[in-house]
Amino acid sequence: SKWLMYPFILEDQPTFLFADGGTGKSLFALAVFLSIQLGSSALLGIAPSRPVKGLYLDWEATPQEHNERYRHLLNGALIDPATVSVLYRRCDSPLAEQVMQLRRYIVEHEVGFVVIDSVVAACNGEAEHSDTARQFFSAVRKLKVPALCISHTTKERDTSHKPYGSAFFSNLARNTWEMRKVQETGDSTISVALYNRKINAGRLHRPLGYTIRFEEEMITLKSSDIMSVEEFAREPG
Repeated sequence: SKWLMYPFILEDQPTFLFADGGTGKSLFALAVFLSIQLGSSALLGIAPSRPVKGLYLDWEATPQEHNERYRHLLNGALIDPATVSVLYRRCDSPLAEQVMQLRRYIVEHEVGFVVIDSVVAACNGEAEHSDTARQFFSAVRKLKVPALCISHTTKERDTSHKPYGSAFFSNLARNTWEMRKVQETGDSTISVALYNRKINAGRLHRPLGYTIRFEEEMITLKSSDIMSVEEFAREPG
């Protein structure tokens, strides 16, 4: 299969997931990560083509934040977190500078999938420069595993439908998804819409919707119809 987890993760090319800050993209990426690691559809209603051990590379959050998110997601999917072991690395230097060390780690631990959170923080240089984008993709290729790369939009309510930085981030990516959210102030649920902005292997996938519910010690993601959310229904997408 050319897909590790359809329609998000290709076997041989990086996928970009991009959104405004605070949209829940890291949470969604972690749900994809756990789905692939467990070979399960319990988190997102979508199963990978096979279970694969993942490695979460984090330039953004703390290990404590990551640990809490992943425990709450597993609780929401009714999976005991004590039965799941995930590989996580807090990163400080650019991806290109540690790629050979990471490749050795990937081989040693039989890792088959990585999340890069986030692209701008992992870059070695200004994200607006084409050379920075090329260097980033070169580093990702050297990892030799499928990658989900989390990025931001250029600005609030961006209409370019491309990840932040040089146009080469969109040009060189083979599969890109934009994520948007709607949340009422003080509400414990958020509605998110995912729009497939680019795919080199076939037709664009239809938009997908999820309702994310935050409860005590538990986060659940349920598939939803984006047309039932007024703000998403009004948007051309």
